[in-house]
Amino acid sequence: MPADTKRKEARKRKFGAQTAESQLDYGVNMELDSSKVEEPPTKKAKQAQPFQKALDTTTTADNAKAQAQPKPQRFIVFIGNLPYTATDASIQTHFAKVHPNSIRHRTDKETGKSKGFAFLEFEGYDRMKTCLKLYHQSSFDDGVSAARKLNVELTAGGGGGKSSERKTKLRVKNERLNEQRKRRVLEEEKIHRKGKRDNEKGEEKESDKRKPAVDNADIHPSRRSRVRGGSNGT
Repeated sequence: MPADTKRKEARKRKFGAQTAESQLDYGVNMELDSSKVEEPPTKKAKQAQPFQKALDTTTTADNAKAQAQPKPQRFIVFIGNLPYTATDASIQTHFAKVHPNSIRHRTDKETGKSKGFAFLEFEGYDRMKTCLKLYHQSSFDDGVSAARKLNVELTAGGGGGKSSERKTKLRVKNERLNEQRKRRVLEEEKIHRKGKRDNEKGEEKESDKRKPAVDNADIHPSRRSRVRGGSNGT
């Protein structure tokens, strides 16, 4: 066989093997790449996409609306300095006139005795205000322990939030409430003192009316003025 023919056959075998190898690599790479490519969505998936978007939008809007709406206000007061013999029934009896909606009385789980405080909730602001005004320092007597003066205050516990901001606001409100109570006590004392003075003046007038009249008929006119002035005439 001529040399040129041998070289052509060798070249053909060499480049033919490289081409086959390249085609094999290309096929493998294509298969790997195709496994990474996501399949196009089906017709049902395409139809469901708008509804899913609308559902997500509605859910987000509802959540935002729920967060934006303020929680309903609750009217709760703290009752302190209860005797350890206090019960739900005795507390209900003491505050019956203001009609609390609920009483959350804290008791010891083991002994069942009162821990000395409770939370009263009312249906409206007016009843809560009346409780704060009339029952603070009221005498609680359950017929078992000695009577005790109760503390009635606004509270951050027993319901509602307990954030530092809320506690600060309640502390300020309780301080104002105590100032109002002090002013009311001073006004009542002032009215009491005035009434007492008026009564004393009235008694003095009645006493003057009851004094017997002095008979000056037998006294010489020159000496009557001295007698009226308190002189004994001597």
